Amino acid sequence: MVKIPIYDATEGGSFINGMKIVTLKEYFELMDKYHNAEAVNEIINLAKRCNKYIDETTPWVLAKDEANKIRLATVLYNLLDTIRVVATLLSAFMPTTMPKALEQIGACEKCASYENASRFGALPLDVTVKKGEALFPRIDIAKELELLEGCGQIDSDEERKALEMLKQSAQEYEYDEGI
Repeated sequence: MVKIPIYDATEGGSFINGMKIVTLKEYFELMDKYHNAEAVNEIINLAKRCNKYIDETTPWVLAKDEANKIRLATVLYNLLDTIRVVATLLSAFMPTTMPKALEQIGACEKCASYENASRFGALPLDVTVKKGEALFPRIDIAKELELLEGCGQIDSDEERKALEMLKQSAQEYEYDEGI
């Protein structure tokens, strides 16, 4: 468990917080029109901006100097609050996974609601982050191919060819991954 210290609400993060507002507006407009894929793209764009914010603010550098404690707390809070919004919106598409994400960042049910999605500071200022299980664990390709092969449902030559192609791709992927 990591306890996030109290942060300075006036310090930085205004761009990412502004982007949350724009994302929420776009998301709800698209969802009202049943443009689900585009709505998800808006959420993904916010998550990408979150990644850029991490690169810009370099929290790993801030953590090395005690003098940056408040700035670090602010950066972490802005990230957690953005994750709260992303997870809240994605819960419509991933109803079993996103509550786990929200729990891990210390978001209560109330602060993870659609009604509070646009409210900056919905997370408690002294939020506690909890380590949990991986939400999207890596897939062991070799193991999955073994299971597929062992299921006994590969009957045609076409299916065998497809399986061989998958095996070849998996071997190339493993080789590339090690570079």
